[in-house]
Amino acid sequence: MPRYDNIYRISFARLAVLLLPTILRMPALVALLRVIFSQFELIPFLNFRRTINYRLAHNSQVCYLRSVLNDRFDAELRRIVIGEGEGNIFTVVYWREREQLVAVPMRENGALNVGWRGTVTGGSYDFSVLVPLDIWEDLDKILQMTAIIREYKLASKQFIIKLL
Repeated sequence: MPRYDNIYRISFARLAVLLLPTILRMPALVALLRVIFSQFELIPFLNFRRTINYRLAHNSQVCYLRSVLNDRFDAELRRIVIGEGEGNIFTVVYWREREQLVAVPMRENGALNVGWRGTVTGGSYDFSVLVPLDIWEDLDKILQMTAIIREYKLASKQFIIKLL
């Protein structure tokens, strides 16, 4: 437990009794206040605080992203790995208008990545997330993992989730 978590442990029922003037602290009124304010004990503030502190302690670095994914999806075995991105495979195409050769990236299926009006678009991934088979087969976990990766990664980075 972190050092300063006790600061945020507030007993609202006790606080209500302490704020009550001493002349009104009769057993029936104290019991009534405890019943009314016992509902506020269910406020999940400490869990929210721990979640926010965890999010602030982890950023888009590879070690932290791997830690977040393993904490969430594979806590015991920690088999999720962050791999290197795939480099583009280029092919050379002759551009008639400019009368020169241009390198154009290719996709895995052999199609060329050519954008509108001849501009070349990047098709590579900056990093890949390698997951074991039991996580790979669960579509719900893959969708959750995608959302978590999008939350933690840098905005300009592209990723792909692959089988380990």
